[in-house]
Amino acid sequence: MKKIVLLLAAGIMSAALVACGSEEMDAVPSKSETVESITESSSEKSETETKETETKETETKETETKETETKEESGQEESSAVSQEESTAASEENADKYRVGNIDNFSVKSEMAVEFGEEVKEVIAAKDLEALADLASYPLYIGFSDGGVSVETREDFIALGEERIFTQEYVDGMASADTGNLSASKAGFSLTDSGRPNVIFGVSNGKLRIVGMNY
Repeated sequence: MKKIVLLLAAGIMSAALVACGSEEMDAVPSKSETVESITESSSEKSETETKETETKETETKETETKETETKEESGQEESSAVSQEESTAASEENADKYRVGNIDNFSVKSEMAVEFGEEVKEVIAAKDLEALADLASYPLYIGFSDGGVSVETREDFIALGEERIFTQEYVDGMASADTGNLSASKAGFSLTDSGRPNVIFGVSNGKLRIVGMNY
């Protein structure tokens, strides 16, 4: 009887242990499930990191683009400011380039007269109306082939237009004008080849300036 009881007790304990072991097995995830879970987690983490990296790269590129555009704009503004300053400086320098002071035409140095005459020839050859206007004194007498006029201001001179001022005959005639035979007179220096066409220049308000043009 005792043996039977012991066997029953042993059987019950064995069944209980088996049941307990089965529950523990059910509670512990399988190796396959663990690997899949880790893989999914790693994949999600990788996607998150990739998105974050792409976002950072995009933000970096946008920042670099904005910085480049800012530098370019700044460079353009600086370049424009420098160009304007250089232009102003050149204009001021040119304004004083032929300053001779309170003297008459006979006191002008021959080198200065020749230099001025050469610049007049270059400006006419280039048909640079504004540069020619800057070299003139106003009122300026212009003896056109169809009659003379007195031009009161620089603006009035420019308003005459290139076709009126730079006729082919005038441009060709001034191209052959001789700066080596400039001689002073009360009226000024006559820059010409054979009398006409010509440019008359002399001292005006302390500077060498064109005082007359004849076609």
